Amino acid sequence: MGNNAEVYVDELIARARKVSDNKENGADEGIPDDDIVEWINDGQDHLQSLIINNYPEEFIAEKIIPIVSNQEAYDVPDQVFINNRFKLVEYSATGNLKDYYPLRPATLRERRTYTNTHPAYYIRRSGQILLSPIPTTTIGKIRVSYYRELDNLDLRRGTVASTANDGTSYTTITLTADDILDDTALATLTSAKGGNTICVTDSNGLSTYQNLSVASYSSPTITLSASQLLTGGTISAGDYVTIGSYTTCLTGLPRNCYRYLSEYAALRMMELDSSEDSKKQEMLLQQIESTILDSFADPSEDTFDFPVSDWDIMC
Repeated sequence: MGNNAEVYVDELIARARKVSDNKENGADEGIPDDDIVEWINDGQDHLQSLIINNYPEEFIAEKIIPIVSNQEAYDVPDQVFINNRFKLVEYSATGNLKDYYPLRPATLRERRTYTNTHPAYYIRRSGQILLSPIPTTTIGKIRVSYYRELDNLDLRRGTVASTANDGTSYTTITLTADDILDDTALATLTSAKGGNTICVTDSNGLSTYQNLSVASYSSPTITLSASQLLTGGTISAGDYVTIGSYTTCLTGLPRNCYRYLSEYAALRMMELDSSEDSKKQEMLLQQIESTILDSFADPSEDTFDFPVSDWDIMC
């Protein structure tokens, strides 16, 4: 797949087709690229689950969420792994970084809905964080550390040429007319089949704007809904458009996982073809899985002190 650090989804597809000897791409003959994209995403989901379950310090992200007076439940505005994998919730009464301290986790049985100036603990419930007691402060913040589910992978559907805005919100994205990579898929954006959400990533796979709502598409222009604030991200010429919520054209897995994704898709193609080679391919995947997990086993060779969860007992 070359020596470049960036390997786009279409390159993973090309390798999967080569390994499985499925060169044809189409609904009437061969296997469509969109089907292979789904299998690559299945492989990514499976591998991320294996890594997190074996080495739970990976894929951790954090969000700082302002407290709203008399509000108990808080959503984390991101893709939390399986919707409930929170690692740590901290609270700052002042909102200043230096004042954060961990809140104690509790269960729903311990839920108390009376109010107090500041919360004492938190409860997980269906992807939400419940603060208890319910805080009345208007200046506090919580800092949530959580396992982040990787963005779904998608093909590069088009390249941004320019954007327009009304001063506060993006209004349109115009694609490079001679470089629209998938006009057919873009044309389904506002249909029941296609959904109406796109994301934008740069050439390094970094998200520049996620979950843009589409009002209409007339090649080469995407007209956006009125709520796409300029403060939500920056869309630049040369960026790529992908279809769906939380999508990107480059996986967030490290480079040693790239081969696994293409080999996983190749296995699914072989199984579809009832190929005898699928058993060998399955054994190869297991070997690659083992190698990848071994690479996560000891990410640091430095020496750590014993962890202290409560400094008060050290006094």
